[in-house]
This record gives sequence, C-alpha cells and structure tokens, in this order.
Amino acid sequence: MSMVEYEKRVFLFIRGRESGMEFVFGRLSIVEDHEKALEISRRISLKFTQDQEYIDNEILHFGDAVLCFSLTPEHICGKKVKES
Repeated sequence: MSMVEYEKRVFLFIRGRESGMEFVFGRLSIVEDHEKALEISRRISLKFTQDQEYIDNEILHFGDAVLCFSLTPEHICGKKVKES
C-alpha cells in the first residue's frame, strides 16, 4: 500500500476541559507534503516550548522521521456531562 492510497474513515472520542464530550467522525489521511508536515510540527511544538532554537534543532535531526496525519471531519457531535 502506498501513502497515496492511505485514507481511512475514523471515529475519535475527545473529552473536553469543561466536562464535555465530543465525537468526531471523519477521514484520516497522511499529509504527503513533507514541508507542510514540518510546519505543522513546528506549530505544535510551540504549544510546549517557546525555544525556537530547540525546535529547529529537533526538526533538523528528526524531521525526516515525521509522519503527520490530517483529519477531515464529516460529523461532530457532543454533550455536556453533569458530574455529581
């Protein structure tokens, strides 16, 4: 199977911060543009550290090992959970 053929229908369960739940149905596919995958990695890394030199160094050394997936939601539903 080549990366171009890889696309799966998926279901994800996400528990929110405010005691809510969300269910996401959609298609999961591999981001084939390597530069775009590295840009996504940089953006995610900035959520954990603001050290740009550290991020650049990690991407320089491990960027070739990055595999990034893209989720295209088809349906999202959710509800608030009452906790006693």
